Amino acid sequence: MRFYCLSEPGYGTSSWHGRIMSGIESEKRTKRFSVVEISSVKEASGAGKSDFIFLIGSDSAWLSSVIGGCGDLFGNRVIVLGNCESHTGWEDHSVVTTDVSRDVAMLYGYLSSCGKKRAALYGVNPLSSSDAYRKSAFMSCGGDIRDVFENRGDLEKCFADFEKSKEAYDGIICVNDYCAVSLIRRLEEKGVSVPFIVSCGETALARAFSPSITNLETNYPKFGEAGVQAARLLMKNGAVSSLVVRLSGRIVPGETTENIPADVSYERAENDISVSMGPDGFYSDAELDGMMRTEKLLNFAEESDRALLDLLLTGKTYAEAAEKLFMSTNGIKYRVKAMLEVCGVKNKAELCALVKKYVTPPIKRT
Repeated sequence: MRFYCLSEPGYGTSSWHGRIMSGIESEKRTKRFSVVEISSVKEASGAGKSDFIFLIGSDSAWLSSVIGGCGDLFGNRVIVLGNCESHTGWEDHSVVTTDVSRDVAMLYGYLSSCGKKRAALYGVNPLSSSDAYRKSAFMSCGGDIRDVFENRGDLEKCFADFEKSKEAYDGIICVNDYCAVSLIRRLEEKGVSVPFIVSCGETALARAFSPSITNLETNYPKFGEAGVQAARLLMKNGAVSSLVVRLSGRIVPGETTENIPADVSYERAENDISVSMGPDGFYSDAELDGMMRTEKLLNFAEESDRALLDLLLTGKTYAEAAEKLFMSTNGIKYRVKAMLEVCGVKNKAELCALVKKYVTPPIKRT
């Protein structure tokens, strides 16, 4: 059995994608199959009758175009790992997803339980199927179309639209942690009191950022694991043409809601795979690019790396940092070089500037 993995453009470079792939790899260690990452369906032309294809992403247009080319090669052995539902012409594919409607209802209910009277939905990208479901669910909870603020690949413009009516809201649901970080930074720059904010995604940045962001816990590796398990079930029962698998999650309180516990009477929501866009949409925003680079760094950094970053941020030289951390100067240089490569910056100054922009020192241990 082989699993061909085809990722939506742009999404493949995100930390979310890496964690989904780690779930597939963890299954690979205990079960016998191979994984082949491809950039187009044509590269899977040698697929056999026991092989599957994972489509990793949630952009409706991209999924529709790709699924259309999978039928002849894979039949019903197509599994989408992303927030989407079946559409006409998709009858033979399976999905590992979240119940986005329940996610939003739980976050909306949590804000209400905290005494918040009016919530906004912030950062909605019209190209994302995830966000389309969030918008619909938000409206069902009592939100108004005027309370929805869209991100069309420009977080600055999104905030400008929100700023016109910001005083009307005492609670905000952000569609992902990056939108939440962007919103908080801009509100603080304006000297505006930050309302209660909740988000989806559970990134390392959300925990390291100050204030830490209340969000919906996400277990991205489970998407990969569930995809493999769904494939084995399909192989075992050939009469089943498709499956929909939903995974459970929970609200993790943070400082943006004063660490108020989530009411345990709420249903556990599904894991959120967050938004994903085409190459000319969500991922082209420069501010988002900086946050994603920081997220990669935080996921890569070991405890000693975080301590090293704290020292560098206070202006310590390599020699001084080496003395503090009981390491050699060459060892310090090696770790800094590794961090530069991970987040794609050129030198120590750029590294420190990136961290200072999105993480308040001392860097929170995650």
